[in-house]
Amino acid sequence: MNSKNSINSMDPINTNNDDCRDWERYSARQDTRMKMGGFVGKAEYRGELGEFLSMISLGEKVHVGKGTGFGLGRYQIDTS
Repeated sequence: MNSKNSINSMDPINTNNDDCRDWERYSARQDTRMKMGGFVGKAEYRGELGEFLSMISLGEKVHVGKGTGFGLGRYQIDTS
């Protein structure tokens, strides 16, 4: 798979009802408040995703990105 060429040939990504939310949590170990945040909403991908589907499906199960230990990085695939 040539990821760079595949990504460049994909149709645009549309986001719906997206919102960037910031929140804080308290760290007892560091005795301070930690700023957290991230994207909440829906993203719609169109085009041929066959090359990426296995990676996208894996990410749905293991979550991705920073803060996964706090429940961040979760997403759900809907193929409808």
